[in-house]
Amino acid sequence: MNNTLNRISLSLPEADMKAVREAVQVLQDKLLPHLITLAPEERRQLPKMGDKTVAFVLKAVNYARRRRPAAQLRGLCRDES
Repeated sequence: MNNTLNRISLSLPEADMKAVREAVQVLQDKLLPHLITLAPEERRQLPKMGDKTVAFVLKAVNYARRRRPAAQLRGLCRDES
């Protein structure tokens, strides 16, 4: 089975497409000046998260927020060094 087939038919009005393009442009204009380029070796050294790890982390964060919604979750908002 080919998973790359388009399964939906979507037709957006031109005004909506223009608004989406403008919104993307705003995001690029605001974010790109603050991003840094990583060298290939720096990218290889970053920790990797697979699907199972992402699911576990999201579940753990949601659980922690339900148990202590007002508490700051340590490690999630660390200051940069």
